[in-house]
Amino acid sequence: MGNWKDDWTAEVVGRAHHADISMQDLAAESGFSPVYLSLVLHKRKGGEKTKDAVLAALSRLEKKKEAAG
Repeated sequence: MGNWKDDWTAEVVGRAHHADISMQDLAAESGFSPVYLSLVLHKRKGGEKTKDAVLAALSRLEKKKEAAG
């Protein structure tokens, strides 16, 4: 396994935790099922387009949380 700092899935999980964003909310915002998002974050499914969709969804949710409070 490579350096965790280069692991985008670890970044997603950490940022979501820090922002108090559930994986269910992230999956919904990404347009994926929670099961599929779990497979993506465990590196069993997905590619660059999936990565881009998840990171974009996370950014949107972080902005919503920041604006709300």
